[in-house]
Amino acid sequence: MKGVWHFKAELPDGSIRRWTADNEPTHEGLRNMLDVASNNSFHGNPNPPAPVWYFGYIDTAGFTTAGFDQTDTLASHPGWQELSSPSRQRVASSPFQSIIAADGKSALKSVFDRINSLPGPFSSRGILFTDVASGSAGILWATADYNEGPQSLPAGTRVTFTYTIANNS
Repeated sequence: MKGVWHFKAELPDGSIRRWTADNEPTHEGLRNMLDVASNNSFHGNPNPPAPVWYFGYIDTAGFTTAGFDQTDTLASHPGWQELSSPSRQRVASSPFQSIIAADGKSALKSVFDRINSLPGPFSSRGILFTDVASGSAGILWATADYNEGPQSLPAGTRVTFTYTIANNS
């Protein structure tokens, strides 16, 4: 199984920029996913509400040679820093849709709602995906480094992203 983020940025001048990032789940994200699957629950709740997700950006300047690590948590991630502006954005997803790829392998796909226009110019090295709007008490589900390198985006850019999980076997 492999997850890939596909980004589309609509810049204020009308141009479009696209890039991707391979998903890097953390140990705590995988543990939580397995707990949910094995218990058919979310945080011990047998009738879980629909999950709320938050998407944050990794600072280009705060990225060190240690980089991302599967042991990273929201409270401890020595190889990178989260950008404080823009802050984490709440995203809602459509349900994952089962699709069959051209090569006959199955995949899941989810298109997330548009993130609000970004406030000010910034440069980002990657992303983080979590279940909390701010702070370090939540679950860091995953991080991802942009395959095309750091992205600098001007104020007013609108970003849409799609997440696909593919069966690589």
